[in-house]
Amino acid sequence: MRTAKKEKSLFSRQLIRLRQSRRLTQEQLASALGIARSAVAYYETQAKNPEADLVRKLADFFNVDPGELISDGSQKKTTGPKSKIECQLEAIRELPPKKQKTVSEMLDMVLAH
Repeated sequence: MRTAKKEKSLFSRQLIRLRQSRRLTQEQLASALGIARSAVAYYETQAKNPEADLVRKLADFFNVDPGELISDGSQKKTTGPKSKIECQLEAIRELPPKKQKTVSEMLDMVLAH
């Protein structure tokens, strides 16, 4: 008997996209978050309504808005071409976590009064 394949939740798809865009394994993400790899696998395959604390923790780790984890972005308004800073922020989001931290520290120094 054939079983129907369950469709992944939006949260699961977004988490997979973010993890893979950073070239992280489930094990590496789990280690960085201090959770079991099996928990990451669950979030990527079955989680439909993640707890707010988890969403915030993942958003902080990936340096994204929490809404990006639970929204497909279809509600975003388009206001014209992206500014240079928006393009730079997107490029920073694609960096590995260690390089993101370095950039963040440099920005903190520049922005300190």
